[in-house]
Amino acid sequence: MQWSIAFDDYIEVLHATVSGEVTAEGFKALQAELLVESKCRDLYRCLCDCRNAGVRMTLAEANALPRQLRAMGMASYCLVAVVYSDGPDVTPLFQAFDERCDNAGLSQKAFADYDEACEWLIGMDLSTVSNPMHIML
Repeated sequence: MQWSIAFDDYIEVLHATVSGEVTAEGFKALQAELLVESKCRDLYRCLCDCRNAGVRMTLAEANALPRQLRAMGMASYCLVAVVYSDGPDVTPLFQAFDERCDNAGLSQKAFADYDEACEWLIGMDLSTVSNPMHIML
């Protein structure tokens, strides 16, 4: 799994473009880098674009990711929209991830539509964020 991170000044988010195969370990590494970059830039909205990447993750790994990301500190700092390519093998994984993030109080959401992900990030209501004192929009 490879990625590049850039600042998108049009919608004011950190934009990670992912290629290769998305794995649970790679996804955690990407989010750790986003966390560091967001702290350096004092910007806490991130978009992970996984549409051009394959997914090599089990349902059990997708279910465990939110708890692991929360332990890394993601709940306190970043709004993260994850965009994926809709498909019969991929969609259930990201739906499970999305549901577990919600249950864990993470400010992360999975989307099959890029525009919806951007709209969610731009229009995010701070009252829905688990720790809004750490979010700087």
